[in-house]
Amino acid sequence: MAGMSNDGGPWAHMRPDSKPAARPPAGTPPRGWIAWPPILLVAGLIGLIVALRRAFPEARLNRDDWADAAYLAGFALLVATGLWRARRARPLQIVRYGAIWVAIAAGLALGFAYRDQIMAIPQRVAIAFGTGRPV
Repeated sequence: MAGMSNDGGPWAHMRPDSKPAARPPAGTPPRGWIAWPPILLVAGLIGLIVALRRAFPEARLNRDDWADAAYLAGFALLVATGLWRARRARPLQIVRYGAIWVAIAAGLALGFAYRDQIMAIPQRVAIAFGTGRPV
């Protein structure tokens, strides 16, 4: 034990002579904060479903209808949470990231629309650069 240094180890930050912890950056919510708008959105959607069920009791919803409603409610929650969180980000960064996602979606849509032509590319290249043997 005599040869070991006593630098405090992992608990050195807890000594009374150390500096206080840094404050969180401006705009960050306090600890234990709850995102009320998305929660209120979900509560509103649930209230809307209950109100529609009471207004139209003759309407019978099957499992697919409930699955669609749950999917749309989850998607609305995802969008609302993103919009609520986006207010702290820089507007140009939001536009840039949105443009990237639009480009990804457009690329996937084009790939799906032209999938037959894309699958024929290797055969066309083999024909164009072939030596005359059948492919």
